[in-house]
Amino acid sequence: VFEKEKENSYSILMQDRAHADVRKDPFFVKKQHSITDDQRGQQQRKLKPGSRSVLVVRVTANDGSIEQTSKELSDTVFGPYGTPASQYRACSMNKLNLEMAAGTDVVNGVLDLFVDFSIVGTKVTDFENSVNTVLETKVEDLDDYDHILYCFPEGSTGPSSKKWEAYAYIGWNRVMINNEECKHLSHYIHEIGHNLGLNHSGKNGVSLSDKSDYMGYSYDSVRWPL
Repeated sequence: VFEKEKENSYSILMQDRAHADVRKDPFFVKKQHSITDDQRGQQQRKLKPGSRSVLVVRVTANDGSIEQTSKELSDTVFGPYGTPASQYRACSMNKLNLEMAAGTDVVNGVLDLFVDFSIVGTKVTDFENSVNTVLETKVEDLDDYDHILYCFPEGSTGPSSKKWEAYAYIGWNRVMINNEECKHLSHYIHEIGHNLGLNHSGKNGVSLSDKSDYMGYSYDSVRWPL
């Protein structure tokens, strides 16, 4: 798992449907949005209750496709038990609901997207940019969705040309998951948590070492832990 994030122990980035482009310095914020700097010295978060639309994008490249079918992906994300939708609903006491997105060619919350690009040996961020270019021709405004979960075929590389599992943007609506990892419950919950503004948790100053919650550890398990 890897994320790029900006941190400042004395500032808080407050955003509402705005995003910081963490691939660039300085921060980039869309024109119609704004950010405020809070000098209280500690970070405070308040998640808004309600329904959040989730679009799952099943990506096929010209040299690979993911293992799960569209129906299997829909069941994995939105099913009634052991899924991101059921767990966010349970953990929030029914106050946060992940719902299937609707739209042209979207079936049960999933959009099948073919991109005429190679993924094998390609940096995942470069492939992500290529996918976004194609997706923007299919969807009028990607920011209309609260979360967009991309399931990529096997073959792309992460930092230092290593294999990657999943990553997300903090405070923005994009999540990237690699092939087989699209079966695993904790990856979805962890990365959607970043979309919601959550950072990693840890113990004794060690990030990603807290097994008491999804932001502190990830498991290669399909419907566990609950």
